[in-house]
Amino acid sequence: MTTLTKTFAVLFTAAALTFSPHTFAQGSKGDKDKKKNGNSSSSEGGQSGYQTGIGLRGGFEGGITIKHFIKSNKAIEGIVSRGWGYGGIRITGLYEIHKPFPEVKGLDWFYGLGAHVGFYNGSYYGYYGYAGGGYYDKKGKWHATGYRDNYTVAGIDGILGLEYQFEEIPFTIGIDLKPSFDFIGRANHFGDGAFSIRYTIK
Repeated sequence: MTTLTKTFAVLFTAAALTFSPHTFAQGSKGDKDKKKNGNSSSSEGGQSGYQTGIGLRGGFEGGITIKHFIKSNKAIEGIVSRGWGYGGIRITGLYEIHKPFPEVKGLDWFYGLGAHVGFYNGSYYGYYGYAGGGYYDKKGKWHATGYRDNYTVAGIDGILGLEYQFEEIPFTIGIDLKPSFDFIGRANHFGDGAFSIRYTIK
């Protein structure tokens, strides 16, 4: 792991710790104060109606998703996935803003930004060889049929989606587009789309 990668990992962890239980408590207290003052919602707020949702996210980066509202219309989402079918793990953190569709109760659209780190055991690292099929690895060794190698990536993410909360049952469903760009490790750009379902806790 390079020094730059280690630095990014430290910053990523620090950002995650920023949203500590103390921060959540402050957000909840602020919402309670608004309700006491008769300002429990606004035209800018979402219709989430829940505090935390835990569930599954399908798509290219399928995995586990956890969303927690720190304000009535602002949430943080964490995603743990395999990441595009490679052996390994990808961890994504997102800050999201929800806005309602007044015509449809329970339906929000949302957008946000975030970052990710991935630890993979990928295949066919290097460039295509000129002496027939195969690949050179990063040390210059020839592999006629490719090979696998451990590597780390880090980058930024955006997200745009829709989320609907059922009124009668404690579940939400959603769809989203989540483009991402790796700027550490194997530089790649992906356009991920997914369907999510979460169990909600008020």
